Amino acid sequence: MEAGQPVSTPPFKSLPRELCHRRPM
Repeated sequence: MEAGQPVSTPPFKSLPRELCHRRPM
């Protein structure tokens, strides 16, 4: 899952909710 682990690109900065929803830590 590349879209679930965007470490190279900082998309979580723009959508922190989407990242949290995709990767429920």
